[in-house]
Amino acid sequence: EACPDLIGVNHYVTSDRFLDHRQHLYSPHLRDPARGYADTEAVRAVLPPEATGWAPRLREAWRRYHLPIAVTEAHLGCADPDEQRRWLMQAWEAAGELRSEGADIRAVTAWALFGLIDWNTLLRERRGHYEPGVFDIRGTLPHRTPLAEMVESLARTGSYAHPALLGPGWWQRDERVATALRRA
Repeated sequence: EACPDLIGVNHYVTSDRFLDHRQHLYSPHLRDPARGYADTEAVRAVLPPEATGWAPRLREAWRRYHLPIAVTEAHLGCADPDEQRRWLMQAWEAAGELRSEGADIRAVTAWALFGLIDWNTLLRERRGHYEPGVFDIRGTLPHRTPLAEMVESLARTGSYAHPALLGPGWWQRDERVATALRRA
């Protein structure tokens, strides 16, 4: 049987899901009465920090497949470069953590090197919405975004320091939790 040479892991802040039978706590668009639950982003729920994010997903892939892994999409869609730095650094650190545990993690890539068009709708709608990546291609020549310095430093030295990395990402702060779930 053919076996893949490498597993690529694409993980987003909204990839981890939370299914809750208490549908009344959620907006109607999140409810699925036929299945009997609401489906929302796990980061919006009150869960232990170790339940979501890069490290648990990479660990899960390694334990399941025992094949070399590459983080193939480390990107956070938002306009705040500090949040993007935090997300990429958490991918980088989780990869390092797993490598220290013996997992064969080969790479962390900064996906969306030249940006994305209409990724904010998962390509379901053509709106021409451009989101820069490591480079912004709006203009005559691509120009570096705030992520470029980080990616270059990680590639050259394996490390990167920036004041934004001292704080948690929005997905780790208390305000991320849906109001109804705080009261539940």
